Amino acid sequence: MNSISNFLERHQQGTRITLTAIAASVLTASALLSYQRYTNLRLEQEDLNSNKSSFLNKKAIKEKSAVQHADTIAIIDEEDTNQQEIERKKSIDETLVLELLARNIAFFGPEGVSKIRKSFAVVVGAGAVGSWTSLMLVRSGLGHIRIVDSSLVRFESLTRHAVAEVADVGKSKSRILKSALADIAPQANVEALCTELTEKNISELLAGNPDFVVDTLPNMKDKILLAKYCKEHNIKIVSAMSAGLKADPTLVQVTDVSDSSSDPLARMYRRQLRKFNIVSDLPIVYSVEKNTRVDKQVPDFRTRSLPVLGPVASMFGMALVTYVLVRLADFTAYKLPATKMRDGVYARMQKELESREEFVFKNK
Repeated sequence: MNSISNFLERHQQGTRITLTAIAASVLTASALLSYQRYTNLRLEQEDLNSNKSSFLNKKAIKEKSAVQHADTIAIIDEEDTNQQEIERKKSIDETLVLELLARNIAFFGPEGVSKIRKSFAVVVGAGAVGSWTSLMLVRSGLGHIRIVDSSLVRFESLTRHAVAEVADVGKSKSRILKSALADIAPQANVEALCTELTEKNISELLAGNPDFVVDTLPNMKDKILLAKYCKEHNIKIVSAMSAGLKADPTLVQVTDVSDSSSDPLARMYRRQLRKFNIVSDLPIVYSVEKNTRVDKQVPDFRTRSLPVLGPVASMFGMALVTYVLVRLADFTAYKLPATKMRDGVYARMQKELESREEFVFKNK
């Protein structure tokens, strides 16, 4: 320590200069490091702002592109659907179609099936009865079908609709039928019109000279309007009565409206048609089963909305399809039966016979 002190005393001037140089070097280094740090921070901030701006611009461009893409999809969606239907039709070879219809060909003959395939039918109503009618008409080889219905699929509709699924709830009945039938029978021309039948549009809905019109409407006013138009324009029509509160499949019948009995809707239909001079030559599908609960309140249902069993509704549809097919194929072995079951008349006849027997044979 003494030697260092002595050295500093002898060289005070040099020591002072050396310390000054060291201090200046430290200050210079500190200033340079501070400036470098400040510059780095500023550059990092600029890069961050630049990246953020770039990200926002890219996001905006991406969102704009997505909107334009969605608009493009919306515009070409219908074209894609039509193109898919065309491709499906091209993918079905004629030999496969004939193989699918082999049983029908064996029953009706080649000419009969050919007539069915060239025919055009309009099914008005795509609910419990109409959906089964449309499904089986296309499965049986009908070449062109138009389905008219404005209603939507409800959850409770799934118990009786022919093709509706849970995912179809809230969708148009006619359009889901079209989609399903396009997969079942790609060779068929299926049209779906989601609209109500009115006096103003009935001519448009039945345009194209249909070979048959199938009425599955629930409303009496609409049924009369449809029957009246078809009769005035010489269009063949078959009509379905109500399947509500019916449970006996053996009592479902096809007959002329003039021979109908027992069914309240058929009776009202017959009376309303008479106002337009339509008395006969109008086939209907109905059930002669008497409603045991018709005058009783059905829980959770509106007054005019009766519960319908899905199997019975499908039977109504099958009866309609069978009648249409035999008529389109000119199947002469079938004739509409007169199936009146007038219990009151039969009861009176029985009483008269009993009275005569008692008088003649003295029986009691």
